[in-house]
Amino acid sequence: MIGETHQGVGEGQPNLELRDPFFDVVENDARQVFSENNPQTASFKAVLKDIGHQAVNNFAIWRSSEYADTGFSTTSIVVDRQMVNHAINPEDNSVQEPTEAHKSPKKRVFWFIEPHFHMGSTAGGAFWTLATGTDRTFRGLTEVANDPGISFRTDLLGSPVGFKGRAGKKFTQEAVDDGFDAHGKLYAEYIEQAVGEIDENTRIVINGASRGAVTAEKTYHFVIERFMQKHARQIQERGEKYGPEEEKIYRQFLYQHIQGLYDEPAGVHRKDLLLPFKAANEAGLMIEDTVRRFGFKEGFLSKDFEAKEKAFLANFGQDVPEYTPEDLARARRVAGAEAFHLVLGNPQDRTEPGHNRLPVFDPTNTRPGKIIRELFRRHHKPNTPGEREEWESEESKLEKGGKRTTVIKRLGHYHAFWRDSYSRWEKNIAAVRRWAPNPH
Repeated sequence: MIGETHQGVGEGQPNLELRDPFFDVVENDARQVFSENNPQTASFKAVLKDIGHQAVNNFAIWRSSEYADTGFSTTSIVVDRQMVNHAINPEDNSVQEPTEAHKSPKKRVFWFIEPHFHMGSTAGGAFWTLATGTDRTFRGLTEVANDPGISFRTDLLGSPVGFKGRAGKKFTQEAVDDGFDAHGKLYAEYIEQAVGEIDENTRIVINGASRGAVTAEKTYHFVIERFMQKHARQIQERGEKYGPEEEKIYRQFLYQHIQGLYDEPAGVHRKDLLLPFKAANEAGLMIEDTVRRFGFKEGFLSKDFEAKEKAFLANFGQDVPEYTPEDLARARRVAGAEAFHLVLGNPQDRTEPGHNRLPVFDPTNTRPGKIIRELFRRHHKPNTPGEREEWESEESKLEKGGKRTTVIKRLGHYHAFWRDSYSRWEKNIAAVRRWAPNPH
């Protein structure tokens, strides 16, 4: 059985008045690139307007059928021909209407909120992932402009202990006992429902950053297993042969069409690391939270923004009951389990493909050896079987598994990354307007 989705604002009717204050901060912050004299500024604001409308009108609260009383908030943003048209002709004030491209996109990115510890508040919902959703949208503009036959959708997924989320008894106990496996199973159920069937034209990216990369990697594993089981049932129902060779072929098919992308993963160290290394990771995670909560006095962490965001979120999920004391107790147990398992370590599965993106130095990641090899010894051929598997060619990795690593030329961890993106967004808009002079 698959979970169910409850619509958010206005029961699916377009709401053009509501706008997340996030976009006001982005517009103000982006003035360094999108000035009044920049010819791309009008297009930037038109696309941002489309993103804001979709984020509001696609908001929903999803509930699992496999984990009773468990679910999270979601929203989605689709890049289609309408949005491309608005980038080319920003004076066009037409509203982006839902089409078949919104329901069955050819490329789909699932983005996860990282675990957070503000149970029952306005934090940790789907809107908290808008920074990534906005960045993904601007990057997707060029893909859709180049190929009118595709659409690009980003699903933004909140936390079960975040805004309008719920953690039921079964999920809570599994999170305590098994760590992020419970999260992976929960989100895999959602993704199977959202995707339906996978064909040759489908591309799915399961993406997370920082501690959310742990959730993303676990989800990737369980998504693969769910589709493997589903495919086996379909084959057997048709009375066709399904043995080890057929299973191997279909698994490789899934690996080619479903990508795991993990940005600056934190808490993925080995469980057998010495205590000093675990302490370093724990310190890094604590510093990350401290900086996020107290290190900035402007923009997204200002009191003014928090007040506006609270007023904005009051429009959503009004029919969802408030947390009971029992709900809060379970949410605290889940949050505590997340913290415990992050410190304990969540080593990545090296038998499955995936792509890690790491900064040169990251206080939440205690794997300097891998980063040094990637930066300075790209042609190094390790001698141990495990390392050989990890550093083989991409073609071999699809067959044998292993994670690929790209080093980002930046120090520190995952903070305010969208501020590095404005120049790229400008280039994307310019390319769309240059490559697609005829919006129709």
